[in-house]
Amino acid sequence: MRLIYIHGFNSGPSSSSGRKLRETFPDMPVTVLAYDSALDFPAIFAPLKSAAQKLTAQGPTAMLGSSLGGYYAAQLASDLGLPCVLVNPCNNPPQALKEFVGKNVSFEDEHAWIFTKKALESYEPLEATKLAPVPRLVIIGRNDILLDPLENAAFWKDYARVAMTDDEHSIASFEPLKQQMLEIFNS
Repeated sequence: MRLIYIHGFNSGPSSSSGRKLRETFPDMPVTVLAYDSALDFPAIFAPLKSAAQKLTAQGPTAMLGSSLGGYYAAQLASDLGLPCVLVNPCNNPPQALKEFVGKNVSFEDEHAWIFTKKALESYEPLEATKLAPVPRLVIIGRNDILLDPLENAAFWKDYARVAMTDDEHSIASFEPLKQQMLEIFNS
């Protein structure tokens, strides 16, 4: 099983979640698909989909994503028929990202960049009813202050297995969730 991980907004390939996935699943190759948060949705989605298609052609694959990466992972997993794990997914980028319009500083390497109103407006809210019914686990931190955990749980309750943790926006460890994740990967 190959794991494809997509990082969150303003993050990058060396994100702590990617590292934690490798620690939890040392026998599974983890490929991080990186994107530039300054770009608009179509400019990000097309290369992510192309890369994911190439990786899935190599054998069994599961998709993972956190925050805005969860938004992308949900759509890619649906399009490609892959099992997926979403960590505190951003289901409504136009609402969740509006506070970031303007100058930002990358969490990964501290470079300054601009998130434009045009880029924000290129996103649409997810519609769970339009996603293919793939095996899906949504991990939600009860103490997430960036995305409302109760709204997130309500959004996914009919479309995924939902696991609540005592984490914040970032999950401290995937180890306690390993068995649930493996069940989804092997579905």
